[in-house]
Formats: sequence, structure tokens, C-alpha cells
Amino acid sequence: MEKAAIGQGLLGPVVQAVAEPEGRYLDPRRFLNLTGMQVQDLAALAGVDRNTVARNPHSPKVQNAVGAVVRLLESATEVAGDLNRALLWYRHQPIEAYRFQTPAELVAKGHADAVVAYLDDLRHGTYS
Repeated sequence: MEKAAIGQGLLGPVVQAVAEPEGRYLDPRRFLNLTGMQVQDLAALAGVDRNTVARNPHSPKVQNAVGAVVRLLESATEVAGDLNRALLWYRHQPIEAYRFQTPAELVAKGHADAVVAYLDDLRHGTYS
């Protein structure tokens, strides 16, 4: 097996979709296009000014915020079977256990870890 093929297997579809061409950082613009989020929403999630997203996309706060949602979407893609279904779920599917809030609403309130835990429960058959 070639090195390139081995390396590609390490990256999930969401990471590949939002990674910069050089592959060293997650690209906030690609992330915003993929998720349909607005710049101000990402800035609020990262706890930075909206200008920071464009001027300093490699900022640890921006990268951590993007990374948290990317991890969640990778997990959702695994459960849903494909990225488009995972994105639809993320944006629009209310979760009964969380007072019918969508995953996107929960993430906006700082509860990405709770959504990942919910997905882990789904994967292991705890919720139906």
C-alpha cells in the first residue's frame, strides 16, 4: 500500500472536507460552508471577535471551536452512514433527551460534549 493511501485512511470525511489544502489546519471558511453556520456564530462559539475568524483562522480558540464540531460531525457521520445525513441531523433533528433542541442549538450553547455522548449512546444502542 502506498503512503498516500495509508495517510488518507486516517482522516474522516468531515476533516477532509474542512482541512486546508496543506492539511495542517482546519479552514474556518470551509467549515462555515459545510455547516451553514454564520461567522458570528463561529466567533461566539470560539469566544472571539468575528474579525478574528477571518484575520487569525489558526488561532487556538478558532481551531478548537471548529475541531469540536468537526469531531461531533465525524461521529454523527459514522452513526448516520454519510456526511449529508449527519449534517441534516445536526441542523434540524430535535433530540428529545435534550428538551427537543437540535445538535446545532446544543453546540451553540456550549454542549458539544453532550451531543458526542448522545451519539456514543446511539452507537452502543442505549437510545433508539
